[in-house]
Amino acid sequence: MPQLDKVTYFSQFFWLCVFYLGFYLALVKYFLPRISRILKVRRIKSVSKDQSFNDEGAELGQKINGLYLDGFKTAREFLVKNFNNTEKLLKDMIAQTNGKQLNQVDKKFIQSLELGTLKNSQILSDFNATSPLQSVNKSNVVIAEIFQDTVEEALFEGDSQF
Repeated sequence: MPQLDKVTYFSQFFWLCVFYLGFYLALVKYFLPRISRILKVRRIKSVSKDQSFNDEGAELGQKINGLYLDGFKTAREFLVKNFNNTEKLLKDMIAQTNGKQLNQVDKKFIQSLELGTLKNSQILSDFNATSPLQSVNKSNVVIAEIFQDTVEEALFEGDSQF
């Protein structure tokens, strides 16, 4: 086999070293400086982009926060305005209801009280006129007073229904 021949071994080793030395020198002198310059430029650009992105991000964050604050302020003003309008509307409706419907109910209630009071006073006067209190008998007087008290209580209890 020619690879293992001792006569050609030295020449193969020599050309291998020459080839690798030439390849190494070409890499060190020509390719590696170019690659390192490209990497350095990329690193500088990425740092500047990161800074510009950070600056833009900070500006954008401030703008977004400003928009949020404006939105919240507008929403709060809108809600306060609507709550105030609703409160005013409810107060007006209550006043209107009290002015119309409850006045009528109050008038009816007062009229029923007047009628009840008139009826009660008329019944009491009729009762006093026909009362057996004119009798001299003492037991009749006590019975008549108890009867009168019972009638008055019944009349005034009936008055509380109105």
